[in-house]
Amino acid sequence: MQFAIYDVFADKPFGGNQAAVVRAGRVQLTNSQLIILAEELAVAETALSSVQGRDLVFRFAAADRVVNRCGHATLAGVADHVLRKTLSRRSRGSSWRGRYRVGSAVAEWRVQDQAGRDARGRAGALEVSVAWPDRPEFVKSLPARPVYRALGLDPPAVASDLPRCIYNSGNLNALVPVPTVAVLERAAPDWNRLRDLFAKFDLTDLHLYCAQGRRTSPGQIRLRCRNLFPYGVFEETATGTASVALAAALVDHFRDRPKDDFIFDQGNGRRRGNIRVRWCPRPDGEPLIWLQGQVFAAVRGQLVSIP
Repeated sequence: MQFAIYDVFADKPFGGNQAAVVRAGRVQLTNSQLIILAEELAVAETALSSVQGRDLVFRFAAADRVVNRCGHATLAGVADHVLRKTLSRRSRGSSWRGRYRVGSAVAEWRVQDQAGRDARGRAGALEVSVAWPDRPEFVKSLPARPVYRALGLDPPAVASDLPRCIYNSGNLNALVPVPTVAVLERAAPDWNRLRDLFAKFDLTDLHLYCAQGRRTSPGQIRLRCRNLFPYGVFEETATGTASVALAAALVDHFRDRPKDDFIFDQGNGRRRGNIRVRWCPRPDGEPLIWLQGQVFAAVRGQLVSIP
């Protein structure tokens, strides 16, 4: 059974967020086996990838649980599918498209080859876009005091003009605003309190964020964020599901302002992720939501033992 590790939402190799992709082939893995493989590969999430008819089919796991949705592992799985078919004949400007499925949800994917190969034969980035299968929806508001205490932040950290709530993107994402980048970087989670908070609200992750003033078009919103959770790797450098959820929350919150393009700068330290969410209106009134980022291949290998 083959596997690969990809750097997703990255500006260059060894940036962004790592995701492993395991090619299922004819092997049927249980959820327990997939979790063991995710623990062995030791990245934020692992995708199990297979092809069924016209569709790419994905299942996801972290080191201690199955995950319903995973944005960066979906992009990694799409890139893996394209690269294993085109590795020897990549060329700048080439493009591909298809469909993917997670559970019963089906959506479109697209890939653009950004760079082809350089003079040494090294492959550059793929620009991968996946349509989100459904619109994230508001679940409930979050209480300020226990949330900010769990993050090691004082009450002045509260940004009351932005949504502090839970949205369902397929995962339950807690969305927690702070007023400045300095406050965001200062957050130091109390993991015991955070575990209690996650258990109480059945959360998948907590997306800490603040708005940034720079924009290049009237409909663009730029944000700095961190994604935290009291299990696995504890913090991700780029999180697609929570970014889609936050884009939906901001669209709902600022109903009277134009916005269709969200740029997320995520992480706290050297390794950072850059995520784009595009909100495209359709004639039927429902948005088409695109999650987009660059993907670089980092590692390829062979699993010699199946748990």
